[in-house]
Amino acid sequence: MDSNITTEALYASHLFSGLSDEQLANVRKHSHVTEPDEGKSLFYHGDDLICFYLVLEGKIKLFRVSPKGKEKVVDIVPEVTLLPKHSCLWIS
Repeated sequence: MDSNITTEALYASHLFSGLSDEQLANVRKHSHVTEPDEGKSLFYHGDDLICFYLVLEGKIKLFRVSPKGKEKVVDIVPEVTLLPKHSCLWIS
């Protein structure tokens, strides 16, 4: 699979900063860039963990919904942040 993500974008993340060029190329080979619409959910709390997201541009609002249906913001995730799938997510 061809990837639009750059080696520089991966290297900017602490997780990938120590990898060699060959290792980064392998990560790129198994990566893809997605640009979700604003307000679109990428995943929900309780979903199986099958991937992670690296925020390349913009910010993401990470939140949980209470049993009474109220939204509680957990974090605002900035660019170049690794985000495991562990809660509900909306583009902000």
